[in-house]
Amino acid sequence: MDVLNKRQFVYLGDIAHQYYKFPGKYHSPCFNEYPSVNGSALRTDTSYFIIMEDGKKIIMNVEDESGNVNRKVLQKIANYRDNIRYAYKYPVISAIKTSKPQENCLTCLKLSETDILTPMFRPIPRVDASEVLNTILNKIDSNYTFTEIEAFEILDVVRMFESNQHIVLEKICYALPKIEIDSTDFFKLELIICMGCVIHMYAKTVEDIKRLEKVINLPNANTARKFFEDRLFNEGMIEGRTEGRLEMAASFVDRFGLDAVAEVSGFSREELLNGKLSK
Repeated sequence: MDVLNKRQFVYLGDIAHQYYKFPGKYHSPCFNEYPSVNGSALRTDTSYFIIMEDGKKIIMNVEDESGNVNRKVLQKIANYRDNIRYAYKYPVISAIKTSKPQENCLTCLKLSETDILTPMFRPIPRVDASEVLNTILNKIDSNYTFTEIEAFEILDVVRMFESNQHIVLEKICYALPKIEIDSTDFFKLELIICMGCVIHMYAKTVEDIKRLEKVINLPNANTARKFFEDRLFNEGMIEGRTEGRLEMAASFVDRFGLDAVAEVSGFSREELLNGKLSK
């Protein structure tokens, strides 16, 4: 689930942010490792910048927890918050996605008289889980065209159930290849790769994992990086260095990171940051 959370918010960050109804607008990812004074490294599940309606820039830290959220978990998240604030000098909003009902979780932690941590909770289990599943399956069978937000829910539907998740997983995996989405190829391949994480979490046996991976066509799915490289190559990015191609490469920086785009495109870090070709 940690891998799923990372992929959702790194490669599909704008969609994930909207789906979980977090405040503000998704802007760009930030790094997730923050060395402490004793040499250890605090690694968040995911953190990224958002822009609020008043224009203020804030960082979201979203953690995925499979067990009940207790004092130890909240203290860990408080440490993440403090390290992120120190590193970036921006306010931080903490949020928790959890596989447990919120009533089973500790929802706030008093750290001092003036500092009380109250993360935003997004419990995944739902009382209407069966209704959600049936709606998704019926829409797929009727050739309904999903929006990206609607299709994103497929990644959570198995976790909405508190028992028999492997049965729900089978239904979703066999329906997934038939889904129609009003989206790009990039989103569709990421949906498949993310579903691979769900399969590894809830499939009963190794044989089931291998079978369901084939059902959703995971072995033939490009990675997001491969998709990016192919697009750059197909549009002539590597062969020619023009202002228009530089502009397109720069548009990938927020999603894939400066170093990755520089390596694949052949443009320098300075060119990508400044939007101008070096002489």
